[in-house]
Amino acid sequence: MNEDKPDAARMRYQVLSLVRLMAAAQVVLGVVIIGGKLGLPYIVGAALVLTGVLEFFLVPRLLARRWRSPGE
Repeated sequence: MNEDKPDAARMRYQVLSLVRLMAAAQVVLGVVIIGGKLGLPYIVGAALVLTGVLEFFLVPRLLARRWRSPGE
């Protein structure tokens, strides 16, 4: 039973890290689009940057709150 808790904690940490990594990649892609390197409209790049920044800061907090143990 104790072996499951470290595995669950490791898995949750990896999910949080992956969410942040993907959000950062989304922001970089948006910046590249805004810079005109991919030929997509400016608004697409701006939307990617905005949602990526929000995702980077908000989603990990929401997941951590959801995974919080009762009584914390």
